Amino acid sequence: MDVSVERKVDKSAVEIELLLAALSKCYGYDFSNYSYSTIHRRLKNRVSLEGVEWISDLIGRVVYEREFAFKIINDFSINVTSFFRDENFFSTIRKKVVPYLKTFPYFKIWHAGCATGEEVYSMAIILKEEGIYDRARLYATDINHAALLHARESIYSNSDINKAQKSYKNCGGKLSLEDYFYSRYNSSIVSPSLSSNVTFAAHNLVNDGVFGEMQLIICRNVMIYFNNELKRQVIKLFKSSLCPGGMLCTGNKESISGLTKDCEFNVFDNKAKIYKLDQERYEPSTYY
Repeated sequence: MDVSVERKVDKSAVEIELLLAALSKCYGYDFSNYSYSTIHRRLKNRVSLEGVEWISDLIGRVVYEREFAFKIINDFSINVTSFFRDENFFSTIRKKVVPYLKTFPYFKIWHAGCATGEEVYSMAIILKEEGIYDRARLYATDINHAALLHARESIYSNSDINKAQKSYKNCGGKLSLEDYFYSRYNSSIVSPSLSSNVTFAAHNLVNDGVFGEMQLIICRNVMIYFNNELKRQVIKLFKSSLCPGGMLCTGNKESISGLTKDCEFNVFDNKAKIYKLDQERYEPSTYY
């Protein structure tokens, strides 16, 4: 037998497996059930940025350099967002979800995968204009520490605000979007009256548990980067984090069909991808 014959293996897959193991063992971030193509693409980009040849060249730095490891972790999170992104979604929130929220004397909303906060503040503006912001508490979470820092600072460029004016109006905006910001030089700072009921926090959908009992959970365009096993795990987490009859919003390219038990969630609005937890099938959280 010729032992010198090299086995045919996907060496990039081996490198990725080792790097993900390092992230998990050293920092507790498990990306093993993320889409392979996404992970591979992001790591090849990091290889180029660092001026090295192989993904394996990054592993030592991941193990010994915490700051560099979090660069990789941030590479894996998706931060494409803007104010009132997806006009149909926010129009549906205003027209169909707000009436549901108005039935509560006090309610909680969880934005999972909040990125730099634009989606959270879009929701806050709608709640303010519909007269129920004082009853709300918005929790916004992400694994990307740089994005969370940006969100906590709540400072956005004037050009971002100007670009969002049309979408804001198309979603039923009643004032001018600029009314919710203080402009300073080329930047706009969120008004304290809008940020007062918003809490930003680090939360890992893969490893962390229930984030309170919510009336509404919004996790849009995040699960498209998960495999089905992880999607089922995260949806179970969301189910345990919702109150009876609570609502779950996913991205317009995402569906929870086939990922939950039959009729656990009913379709509330198919176009906006909003689902309502069946009250009769509600089970108390098992995560506590």
